[in-house]
Amino acid sequence: IAKGLVPEIKIVMFGWERNWSGAHASTIPSVITGGKPEDLSKQINELVDEVVEELKLFSAALRKFRPDVKISLGNTNVNWITPLLQRGIKAGVHFDYFGTEEGLFAQSPERPSNAYGNISWWARSVCEHFGFFDVPLFHSESVYFSTGPGFARISARNQAGWYVRTYL
Repeated sequence: IAKGLVPEIKIVMFGWERNWSGAHASTIPSVITGGKPEDLSKQINELVDEVVEELKLFSAALRKFRPDVKISLGNTNVNWITPLLQRGIKAGVHFDYFGTEEGLFAQSPERPSNAYGNISWWARSVCEHFGFFDVPLFHSESVYFSTGPGFARISARNQAGWYVRTYL
């Protein structure tokens, strides 16, 4: 992959919209609430170990063949990244940006943030917990109101209204 990237690519994302389980997808990471490691099953811990090795190999290859390309660790759930950091994944070595998104697609602009809101704060807190005080956040998704199949089905008229109210 690292050898085959076209010259125009400047950022590569590792871990797009991932989570370890539904139970971990929308909870505040334990390192924020109590300073404790995430409580993961044996099966998930084994999977985390595999992903850590994949990221180490990928980042080493990318640094060797395309040192100009930056790595965004996710556009994903903060709880997916936390166990990677617990296993020694380091900013500047294995990633350059902490990738985030806020899945605000299912709520109107006036609704207070739910568990999916405040992702940037969560990400910053997790980074600081692991001693990464200057890691840039790469926020790639936030406000998108789907009218098609999938996440939230709202009418085109409601979609237009939600966008207007969001940006006013």
